[in-house]
Amino acid sequence: MYGSRIFNDLERKDLWILKILSFLQTGGLVIIFPFLPLHMKELGLDFAQISFVQSLTSIFDTLVPLGLGYVSAHFTNIRYLFIGCLLMNALSSLLLAQVSSTSTTMFLEYIAARTLLETSRSCCLNLFESVNLMTIKTKHADYGIQKVFGSIGGAVFGPLSGYLLHNYSFETTLHLYSILQVVFCLIVCLSQLQFEKAEGKKENGDTDWKSLLRGKTIIGFLAVSLFLGSLWSFSETFLFIHLETVGFSRKDLGQSIAVSTVIGILVSLNSSHLLDNYGWQAGITLTLVSYAVRLGGYAIISKGEYPQLLFLESLKCLGNPLMMLTAGFFIKNFVSLHDIPRFQGLFGSVYFGVGKGLGSLVGGSIVGYCGTKLSFQMSSLLCMMVATGVCISLRSTIARKDGEKDKPY
Repeated sequence: MYGSRIFNDLERKDLWILKILSFLQTGGLVIIFPFLPLHMKELGLDFAQISFVQSLTSIFDTLVPLGLGYVSAHFTNIRYLFIGCLLMNALSSLLLAQVSSTSTTMFLEYIAARTLLETSRSCCLNLFESVNLMTIKTKHADYGIQKVFGSIGGAVFGPLSGYLLHNYSFETTLHLYSILQVVFCLIVCLSQLQFEKAEGKKENGDTDWKSLLRGKTIIGFLAVSLFLGSLWSFSETFLFIHLETVGFSRKDLGQSIAVSTVIGILVSLNSSHLLDNYGWQAGITLTLVSYAVRLGGYAIISKGEYPQLLFLESLKCLGNPLMMLTAGFFIKNFVSLHDIPRFQGLFGSVYFGVGKGLGSLVGGSIVGYCGTKLSFQMSSLLCMMVATGVCISLRSTIARKDGEKDKPY
């Protein structure tokens, strides 16, 4: 079944550019972003400063997608807006590479460069997903299969990043990230993807914010996105710092990312079947359970337990990557083509902005007061509680649909 689906998709030459961009986009993300907390630690920042930086950048991650959604609503074609954000992202990576721990204004320099990096990254990610989803929707393509190539990009660049960090420096990986963004930009310039939006109603029509937020389904999805964004931020901020403190090398961490992204290929292939049959709530539930298992496992992991590290990191593909697949499924099926850029901006603001800020700020406070292990254990328990609630909601939804089918007409 998988072979025929992939083969049929590979025969479509109009989708190859999308696959290449997914490869570069995910590959670029795994090169530096999982390791940025370690970069801050290497520069001499403590837990409080790391939490402050993460929380500060989350303010821009909240405002920028909302502003981007508003601005993109006034663009018929968002190609050049996308190109400008990509170039800014490449420049910000080079600026971050110039920050030195010996500078007397190191902290301020880092905040400025990191804020620019996160802001431009947020723009690029939201615009790419908008283009990605608009193209898939107009071409009736399989979203999960396109994401397979993103997983391959992570599997390639994850261990490469770990190798570079282990043998060279953070500056090398930041330069590589900048190069990838320039290559990405050149491909966008030459591609023929769906950069143009469908015509839609203007004021007081289907494109205003009230229409986007109508219905319990939209509100429920955004609420759980907020919680999962907090979890993602908390784990990404403190996990690698904890593992390095336990005794794992950066090379080990890079290899663990590769394992996760390889398994992520299977997740991408199965995502369409899972979500089409059981709905977006099933993807959310599985994501929450994976966070519960990972955080609980990391609370008890010890130095030298490399197989356990690989197992726990293999579940990472059921965390943020599955959440992104679920979000793509939700937007594709519940949001009109014209509203996709605006809703993508709203989702990005909630997940990458407010959620990220809460995860870093609240998580940093809890870690500082309770310690990393106890914080992971409490987060694991909270994940299972929320997963149970979502699962109950899913079962009631399925039961209600079955009851409607059984009604006589």
